[in-house]
Amino acid sequence: MTVESIKQAVSEANRFLHTAKVALNTQDKYKTVNGIEINTLPDGKANGAVKRASMDLTRALAEMRRP
Repeated sequence: MTVESIKQAVSEANRFLHTAKVALNTQDKYKTVNGIEINTLPDGKANGAVKRASMDLTRALAEMRRP
C-alpha cells in the first residue's frame, strides 16, 4: 500500500459520492410498475455515471490493497 494509491482511492470515493448524490437528486420520486409505486433512479446518463464511478472506485481499492 502506497500513499499515492490511498490518495487515488480517496479521490475515487469522493467522485463516487458526488455522482451518487447527483443521481439521487434527479431520481423519479415515484414510478408505478405493475400498479406498485416504487422509488427509482432514472435510466441514462446519471445512472451510468454512478455505475462507472463505482467501478473505478473498486479498481482503486483493489490497487490500494496490492502488496
